[in-house]
Amino acid sequence: MKPIFTFSILLFIFIAITSCESQYNLSIIAPKKAVLNDKVEISLSEENNFPIEEVTFFVNGNEILSEKKSFILDTKEYGTGKLIISAMVAYGDQKSKRVNNSVEVFSNTPFISYGYKIINTYPHDGNAYTQGLEYHKGFLYETTGQNGQSSLRKVDLKTGKVLKKIELEKKYFGEGMTIVNNKIYFLTWKANKGFVYNLNTFELESEFSYNRSKEGWGLTHSETELIKSDGTSKIWFLDPSSQKEKRYIQAYTNKQSISQLNELEFIDGKIYANYWQKPLIAIINPNNGIVEGIANLSGLVKEIEKTQKLIKDNEKLIARNEEKKKKIEIKRIKIEQQKIKDEETKRLREDARKLKEEEIRIKMLERKRALEEKTEIKIEKIRLKELEAQKKREEKEKEKEEKRKLKYIESQKRRDEEQRIREAAAKLKYESEKLKETEERLRNFEIERQQDLARQLLKEETEQKAKEEEIKNREKELRSIEASRLHKIKEDQERERELILEKERLKKLEAEEDRARQEKFEEEERIKQEELRIKEWERKFDEEQKIREENLIKNLYEEKTEDNKNIDLTKTDNELNKNEISYNNSDTDEKS
Repeated sequence: MKPIFTFSILLFIFIAITSCESQYNLSIIAPKKAVLNDKVEISLSEENNFPIEEVTFFVNGNEILSEKKSFILDTKEYGTGKLIISAMVAYGDQKSKRVNNSVEVFSNTPFISYGYKIINTYPHDGNAYTQGLEYHKGFLYETTGQNGQSSLRKVDLKTGKVLKKIELEKKYFGEGMTIVNNKIYFLTWKANKGFVYNLNTFELESEFSYNRSKEGWGLTHSETELIKSDGTSKIWFLDPSSQKEKRYIQAYTNKQSISQLNELEFIDGKIYANYWQKPLIAIINPNNGIVEGIANLSGLVKEIEKTQKLIKDNEKLIARNEEKKKKIEIKRIKIEQQKIKDEETKRLREDARKLKEEEIRIKMLERKRALEEKTEIKIEKIRLKELEAQKKREEKEKEKEEKRKLKYIESQKRRDEEQRIREAAAKLKYESEKLKETEERLRNFEIERQQDLARQLLKEETEQKAKEEEIKNREKELRSIEASRLHKIKEDQERERELILEKERLKKLEAEEDRARQEKFEEEERIKQEELRIKEWERKFDEEQKIREENLIKNLYEEKTEDNKNIDLTKTDNELNKNEISYNNSDTDEKS
């Protein structure tokens, strides 16, 4: 008891010293477990309620946008598996600290158990330590493992005969393979390297590294991605063109994670993965990592033992017929070899010894940790009581301070509100005065507009009267012309010839006048509504003028036939020209 008591005192002193040195005690508050589709609140806690300037949260290394000291984690976006939650906290004088936690997300549905059925059996090389197997266009393509024995093979399915084969260097331990676009992708175990071969020639085309995953186990593909296992619960998705790892999922049931996933196949949108050293196959959703089903193949062990002796890690693989989309079950059994290398045996024994030592060390650490936890719990209780008393005192002081702040804030709000009301009243008064000025300007504008309209109407009436007076004057002139013509038309036959020529000239003038009237009529159609009366009058005037001219011509013809006396042609022509000029001038004035 005495050593324990001494240790407790020292631990208490150490905690007190460290708490004085570092006043900030930061931690992330998060549940240890969650179920897929749950929305979990993640928050940052500072035990002593010291101010924090800025917090940046991360989930699996990806930054989360959040302006507060907490955020809602939607597990649906991440799928099943262990999510690493971290926060970078800025506080004090440009100080920062990173704190971490985790949330383990389990499936929200239980898995379905499946059995199996043997469809067919095929011969197989018993010395081949099979790692990858794929059925493609009528042939089996197989990769084998073990250092110095790893190879890539093309095998006849029905006879088991190896048709083509290449071997890896002795330093490589071969693992899974798959075929995409006439290329064979071949993994190695711990060399952190994969190879790409030509499907037809088996020539090496390129190599690639694993990036974040440390080992290569099983390999398959979907329509757009390579799918790779690394011996853990993680399944990685790679870009086929660059072989870069894009993302990963973690295989979880509703109770536990599924680790040591080995050979993979992609069938009907699901990943089929067998357990290493166990006769089980997990059916995994590639989008979220949920283990939707588990096929138990333990009955195959007894079936195979009827004819062969199996070593411990017997496996069952699935291959996919890409041409007929038919699932083919192929038994892949590790047959005990006649001779096992001494080096492999030594390695296994050494691993077993190290494992036992590790288990003993872990047990000792656990006992020590349990003892320390008990001591820490006692010290923590004492510290918590003191902290509670201190918090109560601080809370009382905070309440008093808050009350004072509230009173000051309320008074300040009242003053601000009164000031806003006064400003609003002044603004309203200014707006009303401005509105009155606008109304006055509108009234003045309306009066001016009405006056302009009255002046315009008066002007139009005056112009109309002037035009009517002008028309009357023209009519008088035409009547005088007609009278003079009646007295002077009694001339000789030569005058008749001149009159005929005059008639032809008058016809041309009439045609020109008709064209002018037509153009004028078309132009008048585009004039505004208030000019319609003037248009109507001009049209009537033109028609009357035409009738008068026609009557005049008829009278001239009648006078010519009655009187054949000589007429002074020269005087008559001059008068006609004068009348014609005056007529043309009046017509021009009318058009203008």
